[in-house]
Amino acid sequence: MTPHPDSDRIRRAMQRCLASAGAWSGDIYRFSAPKWSTAAELLTGVGALKAGGRWHPIGLFRAVYASLDPLTAFHESLAHCKRYGLSLRTAMPKTVNAVAAQLHHVLDLTDGRLRQRLMLSERRILQEQWWLRAATGQEALTQAVGRIAWELGLEGLVVPSAAHAGGKGLVYFPDHKRPHSVLTIINPGDLPAHVP
Repeated sequence: MTPHPDSDRIRRAMQRCLASAGAWSGDIYRFSAPKWSTAAELLTGVGALKAGGRWHPIGLFRAVYASLDPLTAFHESLAHCKRYGLSLRTAMPKTVNAVAAQLHHVLDLTDGRLRQRLMLSERRILQEQWWLRAATGQEALTQAVGRIAWELGLEGLVVPSAAHAGGKGLVYFPDHKRPHSVLTIINPGDLPAHVP
């Protein structure tokens, strides 16, 4: 994949903003296919590694996409169906899962002052058609931001939702989980035990 042309500028700006990375805690929600909803798979990011997404290129690193409220999680989980013209029923079944997260090295891209320092407008983030760029072997702007955040060792990013107006998401990078960070699946015993 060809890196985004703004990659070097984004890297320099993000390096200057690393001091703004801090703790983040709260409940996060994921709508996911049963295969990825088991306690063993829910927070691995393996599914996203294989598929790629708005905030990371396919096959480069693991990422877990979650939302800060269940409604945003629902909209995000069905966005790919709308994008590719598939009926919503083809996306079923889905399970909604709640996770209590306590992370310690996260950048909040919903903070307008931080975005200004990174020279990233919310409009540009939300309107990015990352799947079209990825289909032609080019890295999207948002993918470059996520890749650079991962390369700089961040645990994650709080991001605006492109699927639900006003919604927010958390993109978590399992490879960079700090020793004192904790993600606790709520009611793990109620999740599917194993889905082939």
